[in-house]
Amino acid sequence: MLLERNQVFSVVSLDPYEAQIVVFSDYEDMHTTMKGLFGEETAQWFEAEYHEGSNGQIFQFNVEGRPYYAALIENDSINTIAHEASHFADMVLDEKGVPLTIENTEAKAYLVGRCAELMAEALWPDPEEKPEIQLEMDLNFH
Repeated sequence: MLLERNQVFSVVSLDPYEAQIVVFSDYEDMHTTMKGLFGEETAQWFEAEYHEGSNGQIFQFNVEGRPYYAALIENDSINTIAHEASHFADMVLDEKGVPLTIENTEAKAYLVGRCAELMAEALWPDPEEKPEIQLEMDLNFH
């Protein structure tokens, strides 16, 4: 569920895990917002964790013992969203104590799909703005 949207970020809530993720498309906006919300120490942590040049990144951090998540998606790619949604799902399921095994893939699959859908909605609220999905596959297996 999309909880909040403004020009800088969107807040997405994923039930039943009671996990919220703040979605950004620009590092400077993310850094400034996190500094304003959580203070200089958290902003410095983001700066240290940030991988310049990456297309996207998920941040998990704790404030007063409560886990928070932020997503930085710096390109218009469904692939990047799906990739980062998978990392987010791993973090949330681990934090909630849900085992990540081959026998228990349904919880992760649900969470990745829902997170990717909501992140795309947060980044591109107008369906006309969504980039076209381009699949390129080499089916010549040797």
